[in-house]
Amino acid sequence: MDERDALLGDTDAVRGTVTAAIVGIDGCGKTSTFRDAVVLLSPSVRTAGVGDVVLSGHPTQLPRERTDIPLSRAARAVGAAAKGLRRPGLYKDLKLLEFTERTHVCNQLLARDPPDVLVTDGHPLVNAAAWAIARYSDGELADDERLVEVLHYLAGDRRIPMRELPYYLRRAWQLAMLNRLRLARFGFPDIVVLLRIDPATSMERIHARGRPLQVHENVAFLTELAVAYERVCDLLEARCGISVVRLEVDEATHEDTVNSVAEAVLSYRLQQLLGPIPSDSIEIVATTMSG
Repeated sequence: MDERDALLGDTDAVRGTVTAAIVGIDGCGKTSTFRDAVVLLSPSVRTAGVGDVVLSGHPTQLPRERTDIPLSRAARAVGAAAKGLRRPGLYKDLKLLEFTERTHVCNQLLARDPPDVLVTDGHPLVNAAAWAIARYSDGELADDERLVEVLHYLAGDRRIPMRELPYYLRRAWQLAMLNRLRLARFGFPDIVVLLRIDPATSMERIHARGRPLQVHENVAFLTELAVAYERVCDLLEARCGISVVRLEVDEATHEDTVNSVAEAVLSYRLQQLLGPIPSDSIEIVATTMSG
């Protein structure tokens, strides 16, 4: 193990867990990238992943599914139920419940055995904001200032003022309940990896799965959702200080995408320890999936 690997694996040297969210529209390969990124990162750092399954691994142990985390199966069941719904309003409520459960799963994992890196398949904060823009806000989040406020309310680091509570109770009572009652805090990730893909290409991939289409899986809506993800990521980067990595995945191989995710996460962890690294001195720290 060289000095860099020793630094990456030194939990005491880098305080806290680096949280990395992989986001993007349906059909971008998010879930498979999430799973394989956990596999690729584990030989270098203690890694956990939260998606439909909870995974963890470290340099001396291959990733395995964690069945000891309460609520993980509940979150999976809620997400599966949402996929079959044809009513957008009920779909929204179940997805928020799934995001809440996944947040609790992440919190339980961090409290029990905090890893060096936590990778998530999607992210409650990013997903909820993007979907609100694309489908549920009726244009009320067109103002960047309002959207930034909503991001902080979802994250739970700001409480909705009493004077604004009637507004949110009328338009987004779910957000008001989450925030004022502190039912969940969809905290900011440290780094977001946005998988960019043309919606027409994503629909081709979705059809190739041979599964029944979800109610929102069409080119028109996925185009709106892709724009919403871009806007949320732009604001996270510019206004909230979140590191955002954008990857074009239309023609990229799955292996290249996973390598890029792992490289970005490990580079971020090194920067947390050493400070900013000059671009001309960055080395590739990820290996290929085959070795």
